[in-house]
Amino acid sequence: MTYTMTPTATWTPVPYPFVLTIEAFNEAGETVKIIADSAVSQDIDDFMMSVNGEEFDPLTGIYNPNEGPIMIEFPGVKLPGQITGNAAFTWDGLNDNGQDINMGVYYIKVSLRDLYGHVETRTNPIQVLRSDEYVRMNVFNAGGELIRSMEVPRPPQSIVDIGQVDPVLHIRNDGAPIVSINYGGMSPLTWDGTNSQGRLVTNGVYEIQLQSKTANGLEDISSKQVIILREQGSTVITDPSDPEAWPKIIPNPKIITGDGQDTITFQWFITGAEGKVLIRIYNMAGELVDRIEAPLLPNQCDWDLRTSGNHPVASGMFIVIMEGISDIGITEFVTRKFVIIKQYDVYNNTINVP
Repeated sequence: MTYTMTPTATWTPVPYPFVLTIEAFNEAGETVKIIADSAVSQDIDDFMMSVNGEEFDPLTGIYNPNEGPIMIEFPGVKLPGQITGNAAFTWDGLNDNGQDINMGVYYIKVSLRDLYGHVETRTNPIQVLRSDEYVRMNVFNAGGELIRSMEVPRPPQSIVDIGQVDPVLHIRNDGAPIVSINYGGMSPLTWDGTNSQGRLVTNGVYEIQLQSKTANGLEDISSKQVIILREQGSTVITDPSDPEAWPKIIPNPKIITGDGQDTITFQWFITGAEGKVLIRIYNMAGELVDRIEAPLLPNQCDWDLRTSGNHPVASGMFIVIMEGISDIGITEFVTRKFVIIKQYDVYNNTINVP
């Protein structure tokens, strides 16, 4: 008699046999956000929703995304690698593109799929009502143009006091803020004296406007006229003691002789600032010939006497506008002229002797 050993199949339990999917739908049935798609440890009996630690009832409550994200928690359920606590996911009221959703009715759909493909689904409606709460500072120039707007998206604890703004504001060269508004938040709302392009504003009269809106709809707008003064010595590419000495164009005039040295050098004064220089070269017809961008340090750059289309420039007079921009927003414009005399014909490879 012969005995044959027959292997016996042993069932190995899957540690996370379910797949949990949470989606947010709009009223048209379109998915606006996939909140979660993860393996979980067990079947789901129930789940809880909360905002900032307070229980949220989707049937009677209204969700304001500005108050914080919704947390969806599943008691007794674990995620892969989770040892303590419950499986939980959050939704901040944004769609899959990271944009704020519109106000209206949405649906939170929770789906659980087992190893055999069976799917159990629960759907809860949710009313989204976005209540804007903010503290905003607007800055207008003397012409009434808005040059800068800053906003803190957290609600103020009280009405913002325009009296915190001094009537005379001094812009310092070290980039320190010139306006600091305390509104009850974690940090004050500040303005460093720059416009929306990041450049320091010039001396003059400006209007500071403060707007605040609280959760209960209370709005307050106040404004104050101020004088803004910049510190002396706010130069980037010129010598404060001799503004006409810098920048320099070397040589000027430039005589093209065909000796392989067909470049000119733009130099500017070293003020110690860090930033960049924009150089725009125009012909006498006002046409842009070339544009160069260089760091402030070192204090010079070369031009190969070719247009932006890589063609040799013609003889004549040119205008150069040099714009120095420091990292703290100080901007300085300087205009210079220079002459090019072409004795070497680069097209025919001949010397044109006058």
